Amino acid sequence: MSDALMAVAFPAVMAVVLSMVFSQVTKAAARGDLPRSGAVGIRTRATKASDGAWAAGHEAAAPVARTVTLGVSVLAAVIIILSFIFEGAWVTALGVVPFVIVLVSIIPVVGTANRAARAAAAAEAAESAAQKRKKKRRR
Repeated sequence: MSDALMAVAFPAVMAVVLSMVFSQVTKAAARGDLPRSGAVGIRTRATKASDGAWAAGHEAAAPVARTVTLGVSVLAAVIIILSFIFEGAWVTALGVVPFVIVLVSIIPVVGTANRAARAAAAAEAAESAAQKRKKKRRR
């Protein structure tokens, strides 16, 4: 394998691996396999608010993370194929594009998780308030 091909393939493949790990961690947290107090997952103030917010945030973010993984995988494959066809610094520079996409895609994934987590926390708060009112009326 030539040095030029390695310069393209290595960052592209590592971007695919990183996006797959990110997607699988999100999926595991959505299934309930990763606790809220753990060291991995989408750890924001909204998602850490409660177990329900943690699960809801990860459930909402999982399809977005999966889409990113699919898109990055296809893009990496296209870039590696291009490196066989064309030569030049511009092709080598394309190898980092999938990696940049993975990093930038964290923003919509986390945003989706936060919106779902806030909605779940609001629903939990409303339910808790309704139970307190109901309990008060019984007295």
